[in-house]
Amino acid sequence: MKCLYGYLTEDKLKEHMLTCEQRLYQVPRLPEKGKNYLKFQNDYKAIRKLFTIYSDSETVLKVEDTVVSEESSSYTIPKQTHIPCSFSIVTSSKLADYVPVNEVLTDSDPKRLTKAYMSRLEEIHADMMVCYERNKFKID
Repeated sequence: MKCLYGYLTEDKLKEHMLTCEQRLYQVPRLPEKGKNYLKFQNDYKAIRKLFTIYSDSETVLKVEDTVVSEESSSYTIPKQTHIPCSFSIVTSSKLADYVPVNEVLTDSDPKRLTKAYMSRLEEIHADMMVCYERNKFKID
């Protein structure tokens, strides 16, 4: 058997051969018990965010056929279109006087829904800027 992976040490090659010979192409490697946690270090390097917006969309997949006509033949190309049917918005802030948003927007008309979603995001942004100005939070 020939393998395309190269290893610098004999130990790593032997470890790889055990899984490669068994055709185990994806081997999960979990941390040892007691060391199975994440800890962030150097918090001072993190970017401080005063506001956070989480948003999600749900769409309906509509299958459409597109007919292509050429001189010698004509054929149909299947095409799929994602049609929005709902959006959700959740916000948070480190500022105490900010009122968080948690809402779901739905509408049977996708254009009206998208317009309402974009309009609501603009309103949320304006509310965040008012809260920011009210707190006079210093920018780093």
